[in-house]
Amino acid sequence: MALKQVALVSTMAVCALARCGAELSPELKANYKIPTPAASIASADTIEVNTYIHVVSNGSTIDDGYLTSEQLDKQKAVLNNVFADYSIHFNFLDTDYTENADWAHGIMTQDMTSALRKGSYKDLNLFFLGSMGGQVTGQCSFPLNLTDFPDPSTMVSRDGCMIVSNTIPGGPHLTYNLGLNAVHEVGHWFGLIHVFTDTCGGNGDEVEDTPEQATETYGCPIGKDSCPDFPGVDSIHNYMDYSDDGCKTEFTPGQVSRMHNAWSTYRESQ
Repeated sequence: MALKQVALVSTMAVCALARCGAELSPELKANYKIPTPAASIASADTIEVNTYIHVVSNGSTIDDGYLTSEQLDKQKAVLNNVFADYSIHFNFLDTDYTENADWAHGIMTQDMTSALRKGSYKDLNLFFLGSMGGQVTGQCSFPLNLTDFPDPSTMVSRDGCMIVSNTIPGGPHLTYNLGLNAVHEVGHWFGLIHVFTDTCGGNGDEVEDTPEQATETYGCPIGKDSCPDFPGVDSIHNYMDYSDDGCKTEFTPGQVSRMHNAWSTYRESQ
């Protein structure tokens, strides 16, 4: 059942509020509409995403941003295990290590991505950092129509996901330590918006089958309903909320359709 109207989205990438740094720019237009009804997940061809990992640290501990190959293997497994249910697979091609105090703390990140990013616009680049300031645990780019920009190569060089290293599986973060912070950020890379965006009664996350939700979620408050005048309760189990990692379990069929549509429209042929 459709729970809200679907509209075009005009955004450039990245998350919002306390947990995930954010910026929505009207000048940077994606403008893709979600297929209705949602495409069948079972019939969708598997998306194969070549993926590069960049560990950017200011020391030798996880709080400095440093991760061992064993720790990274656990994060890779979480990404592929979660997205396998939605016909998406990540081919991890290379990992590099960089020591840079500024970059490891989220400073001059455009310089970092320009220097380290590999591959084309359809290749995912994950940057693991020591911190990003305050309570922010990640930030990631939305897919864009590169022909809208005077210098597409610059936009490609800025594309990628930044993730605080202590959120990997088994990491020391108190609430995000099962590796699902990376799942959340990669959801943005595939065009998903937070489920609590622009509601109640607005365009929301631009997906029909996620209920109206006015506020981000922390913890795992079963039955939370921030838009009681609209059908359904808040999507506290959705990967695109801020719930604790132990609470998050799903993308909706509409979100999966959006990810596949964004891939085929903006990334696959780049």
